[in-house]
Amino acid sequence: MGELKDKIEGEVKDTGGKMTGDKKMEWEGKGQKAKGDVEGAGRKLRDGEPPAGQPIEGEPKL
Repeated sequence: MGELKDKIEGEVKDTGGKMTGDKKMEWEGKGQKAKGDVEGAGRKLRDGEPPAGQPIEGEPKL
């Protein structure tokens, strides 16, 4: 769940930087949000859906 934390912190930094005119903070926020997006995409690829025809864990077998 690190990606959610990175996305939230990044959004706060990005918005704070825009409001105060602090470009460094704004770019740090953009980078942190992107890091969260990449981590989330990697988790989705790693966990993914089971191949067709394979039972999903926890579902009753028919």
